[in-house]
Amino acid sequence: SPSETTAVGFTLVEFLINNGGPQKMALLLKEFKSGTAAPAALQKVYGTNLRALATAYARTLRPGKLN
Repeated sequence: SPSETTAVGFTLVEFLINNGGPQKMALLLKEFKSGTAAPAALQKVYGTNLRALATAYARTLRPGKLN
């Protein structure tokens, strides 16, 4: 649902900022704006692949956090 998508987006951005600071988030957004695909941008900015990022992010979620 849209509300769940919004919650996931918010918590993912929060996770990225908590794990790289606002500077890395700004660099990631700059990569996206220049047309870099998400996997390549995440590797370049955060030094990780999409699978590892998703696993680390999922570990931070608590049951009910998205409700």
